[in-house]
Amino acid sequence: MHRSPLSGQQEVSCFGGEDTGDIWIVDVFNSKSNAWIQGASIRLQHKDTKQYLHSHRHTFGNPIPGQQEITCFPNKEDSQNIWVAEEGIY
Repeated sequence: MHRSPLSGQQEVSCFGGEDTGDIWIVDVFNSKSNAWIQGASIRLQHKDTKQYLHSHRHTFGNPIPGQQEITCFPNKEDSQNIWVAEEGIY
């Protein structure tokens, strides 16, 4: 429940722990199957806050120049909430 440093949206972090803050719901859409398969578009919804994992053009300077800020965003239909697995082991 913290603001991200660049855009002021909900901050996202990866933190090992025994709480529900690390639980994400996979929302598969535009697919003939409800399974998450290669090339299928998904959204990742944070269970506790109901917001969606979001990528945008805000990039960091120092100490990690060029790295994008990843946040959560409440608008489900935003195009920057869409993720696709192109490679991997299925």
